[in-house]
Amino acid sequence: MYTADNPGKFRVQWHRFTHDSPLHPLLKTVPHVAFKVNSLSAAIEGEEIILALTSQLIVTGSR
Repeated sequence: MYTADNPGKFRVQWHRFTHDSPLHPLLKTVPHVAFKVNSLSAAIEGEEIILALTSQLIVTGSR
């Protein structure tokens, strides 16, 4: 996966994936947003995790 930041005020990142990327298909095909939360464990309770926790990053598959 390759990431490029957008210099605008909305802090958008553009991702590009190699054809053999092992990431979940939802991450590669569906736009998604990130939120800052007070409690990560409370925010993800009951969610299906599709990408393991890496530093402060967690991704869920709910829509």
